[in-house]
Amino acid sequence: MKRASMSGLRGEAAEIGRQATPASEAERGSWVPGAALRAGGVDAAYVERAAALILLLVLAIGCILVLKPFITGLLWALIVVVSTWPLFLRLEQLTGRTDIAATVMTLAVAVVLMLPIITLGMKLSENAVAGTQFARDALAGGLPPLPDWLANMPIVGSRLRDFWAKAAHDNAALSAALQPYIGVARDWLLARGGDLLDGFVQLTVGLFVAFFLYRDGRAVAGTLQNLIARMSGHRAERLLDAARNTVIGVVQGVLGTSLAQAILTGTAFYVAGIPASLLVGFVAFFLSLIPLGLALIWLPAIVWLSSNHETGWAVFMLAAGFFVATLDNWLRPLLIMKTGELPLALILLGVFGGAVVFGFLGLVLGPVLLALGYTLVREWGGEAAAPRA
Repeated sequence: MKRASMSGLRGEAAEIGRQATPASEAERGSWVPGAALRAGGVDAAYVERAAALILLLVLAIGCILVLKPFITGLLWALIVVVSTWPLFLRLEQLTGRTDIAATVMTLAVAVVLMLPIITLGMKLSENAVAGTQFARDALAGGLPPLPDWLANMPIVGSRLRDFWAKAAHDNAALSAALQPYIGVARDWLLARGGDLLDGFVQLTVGLFVAFFLYRDGRAVAGTLQNLIARMSGHRAERLLDAARNTVIGVVQGVLGTSLAQAILTGTAFYVAGIPASLLVGFVAFFLSLIPLGLALIWLPAIVWLSSNHETGWAVFMLAAGFFVATLDNWLRPLLIMKTGELPLALILLGVFGGAVVFGFLGLVLGPVLLALGYTLVREWGGEAAAPRA
């Protein structure tokens, strides 16, 4: 009887222990964060992943804010390196040293990009000094005679003659006429000076970064491909190819054609004896990106030569302007289509739309974004259509 009673007591104790175990575990779990989260219906791993994502987002925002003043220079460095990478590889083969090839390429890019800007800045400074001296002389001793090419201009020539004759004998009227424009001109010059300084800083940063991109380009490309592969899977290589080909196509086709048109325009103006040919060529580079933009330069030059009875040079400028304008029709599409599969219409839309949204950098950034979107649409569309086929 005692043994039976003892075994019964032990069975009751075991049962009581089994019933008490969940409560004790719950009580102990209330002190453990993971157990408490699971008890409330929240997985600890989920919270940890969310916290990691938040920290990663904060880190990314912090890096962007730190690099924000130099984003333009960094992107231009990337564009320049991608578009000139084949030349760098050839130079690397010739020298046998990656660091030497990177240094030579960086110096070459610096000369090509900075020499025109420095030359243009010097010319603008000379013209500004000459314009300031002309204004002072005009206010002190009256205006000189109106040049014949201005007096004989169609439509506005007669008005210029009347204004010039009145202002030449009335300094007070001349000062009153010029006074509203002095402040505007000063503000414009200050703004352009700030833009030129910012562009010089961004160019310096871009050249500094370009050296390291040339030197470590293979490692950077591998890391970038791994990052894109984590986000897009097997499409990473296709996306990188689309971006690279679009950059090369835009630089060679759009910017290369505009550069050729600018050089030919400046040369034609210099040969024809038209003043400020270097400045005209620089402006022609930007106007060539606008449909019929070069007409704003060529037509006044032809009219000016005709009004000065330079009929031969006017005919020369008419023929040269027609040839330069036709480069858009055959050279630009030829260079663009050699480097990628993106339709020409999308590239042109990306160039103009990107320039409106992002400024000068958008000339390349816009087509690249459209190329990536176009590639993704083709990839996803092909995958969706494959099972039905």
